[in-house]
Amino acid sequence: MQVVPRSWTHLLAEITGSPLDPGTATPDGWLQFVHGRTGREGPKLLTDGTEPTYYAWDAGEGDPDDPVDRAIAATRRAVFPDHGLDHIDPR
Repeated sequence: MQVVPRSWTHLLAEITGSPLDPGTATPDGWLQFVHGRTGREGPKLLTDGTEPTYYAWDAGEGDPDDPVDRAIAATRRAVFPDHGLDHIDPR
């Protein structure tokens, strides 16, 4: 309820060429649905109150200080070249 619905909402908005303002309120219907299913309050905004950022993976490594980016890069180096999916030097 915290991440996936909001992520898909933003992704679909971007794909359709109608990006959403990060300060967009979560629709009341969704908040009611979440509360009815979980007894918990859902997120009030479609973001966590911060401006979304984008980090290019031009070098295929992302942010070397981010453990998630390091895991993604290691997976890409180990698997993708064998399937012709990426042009990363497998080192």
